[in-house]
Amino acid sequence: MSRSGRSSIGARGSAPPGSTAPTGSTRDAPVVAVAPVAEPLFDPGPGTSPRGVDRGVDPSSRWGAGRPPASHRESGWTVRPSASPTARRMTPAMRIWLVIALVSCAVICPGVLLLPDTVASRVLRAVIAVVLLLACAVAVRTGCRARGRHRTWRLLVAVVDLAIGLAALAAVFISPTAGPLADQLHLGYGHLLLLPIVGCALVALLAYPMHAPGAAAERRVLMGHRWWLTTLLDSLIVVGSVNLLAWALFLHRIVDNGVGDTEHFVVALVLCVFSQLLVCATALLWIFRRPAATTGFILLSVALTGISASLLLYTANIAVQHVVLRSGPEIAWLLASWCLLLACLAPERAPAPAPARADGGAPAEPGPFTKRWAHILLPLLPLATASLIALVDVSVGSGLNVVDVVALLALPVLVLARQMITLADNVGLLHRLESSEQRLQRQAYHDPLTGLANRALFADRLHAALAGQRDDGRSFAVIYVDLDDFKRVNDTLGHAAGDRLLQVTGSRLTHAVRAGDTVARLGGDEFAILLVPGGDTPAIIGSRVLAAVRAPTVLSGVRHSVRASVGLVVAEAWEELSSESLLHRADAAMYAAKRTGKGSLTLYDPSLENNPASMSPRIALLRALRGDPGEGSLRMRYSPVVDVRDGHAVGTKTQLRWCHPEHGDLPAITLVPTNEQTQLIPLLTAAALARVVADLPRLRASPTTPPPVYLPILAGVPVAATVLDALRAAMDDGSLRPGEVIADLYGAERGFDIGSCLGPLNDLIATGIEVGVADFGAADANLMIMSILPITSVTVDHAVSAIWLSPSLGRRHQAIRDHVLRIMNELDEYMILTDPVDADAAARAVGLGLPRAISTDDRAVPVATPPPGPPAPPAPMSGIRDGPPR
Repeated sequence: MSRSGRSSIGARGSAPPGSTAPTGSTRDAPVVAVAPVAEPLFDPGPGTSPRGVDRGVDPSSRWGAGRPPASHRESGWTVRPSASPTARRMTPAMRIWLVIALVSCAVICPGVLLLPDTVASRVLRAVIAVVLLLACAVAVRTGCRARGRHRTWRLLVAVVDLAIGLAALAAVFISPTAGPLADQLHLGYGHLLLLPIVGCALVALLAYPMHAPGAAAERRVLMGHRWWLTTLLDSLIVVGSVNLLAWALFLHRIVDNGVGDTEHFVVALVLCVFSQLLVCATALLWIFRRPAATTGFILLSVALTGISASLLLYTANIAVQHVVLRSGPEIAWLLASWCLLLACLAPERAPAPAPARADGGAPAEPGPFTKRWAHILLPLLPLATASLIALVDVSVGSGLNVVDVVALLALPVLVLARQMITLADNVGLLHRLESSEQRLQRQAYHDPLTGLANRALFADRLHAALAGQRDDGRSFAVIYVDLDDFKRVNDTLGHAAGDRLLQVTGSRLTHAVRAGDTVARLGGDEFAILLVPGGDTPAIIGSRVLAAVRAPTVLSGVRHSVRASVGLVVAEAWEELSSESLLHRADAAMYAAKRTGKGSLTLYDPSLENNPASMSPRIALLRALRGDPGEGSLRMRYSPVVDVRDGHAVGTKTQLRWCHPEHGDLPAITLVPTNEQTQLIPLLTAAALARVVADLPRLRASPTTPPPVYLPILAGVPVAATVLDALRAAMDDGSLRPGEVIADLYGAERGFDIGSCLGPLNDLIATGIEVGVADFGAADANLMIMSILPITSVTVDHAVSAIWLSPSLGRRHQAIRDHVLRIMNELDEYMILTDPVDADAAARAVGLGLPRAISTDDRAVPVATPPPGPPAPPAPMSGIRDGPPR
């Protein structure tokens, strides 16, 4: 496959989570206004227009990835394709209610000046009650349609409106509006019932959606999880310092001279403190915790300020025992009521920022850095105030009284609590920044689709390996892997199947190499592997890579076997190669493997430029089959089939290995290209049979590798006549006895021609050789073979064995396992499990009647742990035939 024909899957990956797509320049074009969408009388809810259109979508998308036209990029102004600030700050419903509020205030406020005090007071209280009850209805309606914090603060405001509205309505008929001034201006402990209402208003203010100054990506980080608690503590600290200063200046003198009415004094002081707390919290939130939607916050702040002003005016009237401002508290309540109603109608979107010049002019407000420092230094103000008061009291000789002591103890505690919260937020911020840095680091150096190293990280590792080689002189290797016919998978099954194939291939390559090696996806269907010095030879690892990629994969519900062309280059210290030349050599070796035969491994040699097959292990294997001593030797690897009940061997699995002085010990089958299996597999089978027959006398006497010997036969390639003749000859001369060799069929993939293989297999059975299945659960056509041929043994694939021996087997898996075991028992076929993990798994295998097992690596097969207590009766042998095979 040429480079031009490869799929560009790597370029189709989406941006990593949390990242933002590039939107072009943001300071290149003038402001583009969009006409506002008409809205109903009540705001229908967050982020949606009356027609269901999402109003939170950036209108810049119409320019394609946010890039404005060239005509807008040359004028030097920020492109903000949104509605004008005025249109976005006020909805049509809000404009209507604003007109109603202005008209009512313009009529009522001058009118009360013309009416008698008694009538004016009752009229104002009645109007306030009506407006507050109306505001309560609006708050409930808009709150039910909103979400999140927008719903919370609106419902809290509804509670405040309802409570004060009912109180105002009751005051119309109950509170005195005539008689002595002392009877009208009276503060009692009953007025402290206003504190829960004021507290609810404060909670509504803290529940208003906020964000910290700065870029959108920083807002969640800068806020902190406990910003509302920090704001509350800041307000208490500031209010406490102000009142402590007032105490030092004049309040303590009033108390020393005697208070006429203690009840009036205490209630007035508490109401003043709570009024200051509301105003202070509003100011702190506006300065340090900029609201997400300024219109609603401004109206809510004005309303709470009006409530504070009403309480302060009322207490001032009581303190001086005459009316400071005629109907002042009622007018303040009226303005606050209208502001609460309008705040609930305000849109939930933030208005567009003012245009900024492209020349980087200074903003009109202080930067985030200045605000953060002011926020950090804010608690030092009350500490300095308290210290100054203590010094003054001590210096004048009056000493510290009870109020001074309580204030000096309480304020440091509040400051300490505030600083601890700030410290906790900073620790959380540091943790999030470190996590974000690690995430960005991974996104920069890893492929988003497969999670493998990308080209940049592989280049860094390769440079480091070359630098280390100059110090220690040790050689290392690079493997270049290219999937064969990957474009066909993309074209026939779709890009989703191609992506899945790349992910599966990346995972298999990672498991095929060692822990210190680096597997990277360079792009498309190309992978590269950096092999560190030590351990297995590069050729052995290359053969494992071929076998790993060759394993079947389910793509879009269809089982596929994909091959790979692999190029291998060994970097020697004396060559002093660069990373570019090393990758070029690996790439050249990979293309030589592709030209030689797909699904093969080729080692780089300078002669590849003229003779691509000169360093192919396939050619060397063919020479070894002809007996060339310079190309290594062929030998058999024997692995015992163990009875896990007592650990003794009951059979032997075999594998033909190619031993080369340079390439190491490799499975011979992995060196055979797919398109040459028909020619080479019969040669390998004949060589394996000859060595098994020669080794049989030794195997009969060995307790670890006794017959029967399971000889691997590729199911998709017809058994050659030379193999059949060799079997008959061995049977005739007595070197091979009946039942000592079992033909182990493997690789029965979907689509192989069973008809062309059935005749030679029947001839094989006629010679007295029994047939088994070597990879039950891994190949597609095993059931077809088992239904046609008289199968003796079935070797279960290691993945299926792991499921069957799991201590927590699901109902579906258990049903399939039990039915398969019942079929094997009825067919008189025994099963061999693969790689039981421990003695408990071996015990479960014995309980299922499956005592035979084999290990595919160098580990010994575990022996079943006998259960405690008296020996149990023999387990039923599901699908197991004791004694010698047929």
